[in-house]
Amino acid sequence: MDEDSFRSNDTYQERYNKLVENLHDPIMEANITDRGFTIHRVNDAFVDVFGYADISGNSVIEQIVPAWKREQAKEIRDRLSAGETVSKQLTLETSDGLKEFLFRGVPLEDEQYDVDVVSVYTDISETIENRRQLRVMNRVLRHNLRNKSNIISGHVAQLLAELPEQDQQHTEVGAKIERSANSLMDLSEEAHRIRKIISSESVTQSVDCVPHVQRVVQDMQQQYPSAEIQLDLPDVLRVSADQTLWMVFESAVENAIEHNIATEPQVIIECEQVTADGWVEIQINDNGPKIPDEERKILNSNKAITQTQHGTGLGLWLINWAVRSYGGRVTVERSDIGGNSVQIRLLQAPAQD
Repeated sequence: MDEDSFRSNDTYQERYNKLVENLHDPIMEANITDRGFTIHRVNDAFVDVFGYADISGNSVIEQIVPAWKREQAKEIRDRLSAGETVSKQLTLETSDGLKEFLFRGVPLEDEQYDVDVVSVYTDISETIENRRQLRVMNRVLRHNLRNKSNIISGHVAQLLAELPEQDQQHTEVGAKIERSANSLMDLSEEAHRIRKIISSESVTQSVDCVPHVQRVVQDMQQQYPSAEIQLDLPDVLRVSADQTLWMVFESAVENAIEHNIATEPQVIIECEQVTADGWVEIQINDNGPKIPDEERKILNSNKAITQTQHGTGLGLWLINWAVRSYGGRVTVERSDIGGNSVQIRLLQAPAQD
């Protein structure tokens, strides 16, 4: 059956009506007027959520849009009237009070339709509230972890300074406590980076990775003056990513230094176009111990990180998650200087005018 015969068939309207009535999201058909949207028809879900059984012919703006949001509703009307499909988060009045919705409005310009717009309202109130609570919990936990870890580190440092040099047993215990406190602070920072990447709403774009690498290296040289960091970078190298790219490099370089037990930690960073079909590879090479196989499996798995996979594993998880969101991939090989080579492969982006 071709499209014309399908659309002219009586069953087409029946299918549409069945779809509208069985969707759990509120749906409204309306005509665009000076008042905003004059309601033609709504489904049962709309009646259940907003509490209006007989609403046809009324203005949806006057019925469910709070007074302080009506200018926003009129802007949406104007965009739909111009033939634009609109997707926007809205605060609306329901039978249970104000709630947050994802509004999607589609203009219908075909003369065979007796309405101008079909709109769908998806309740996202719970999702929004969960995000707010998660942000608060994240801030509280991160603040407490950082403060308590600093207190522990400070007291342990004082105890170690007061212990006699010959008290080897207590000195080793104190050093372990100090390392654990520092690891807690590092874990808190990694979790903070992951939250920033998850909550980022930016889309991939053309990003010059060179200044991001240079920024990270400058910071790492100040934090770890004993580490030797070498760069082999072009002047410009654009990749498909977003503005969180520097966090990826920061985690990779920081892992290469922090988990390095060599007397003189060494990191070599190389960026180059590696394939004719437009892939770019950034290598972070170190002379540290091999990354455990269990942690390397994170790169080839969609499984969530476990309680035992932290430290390097959390850093790799962050790197892999972000890079995959850019459409790239991460691998780990042995480096030419005896350690690990974290290889980040991204699509090359066109140069900007």
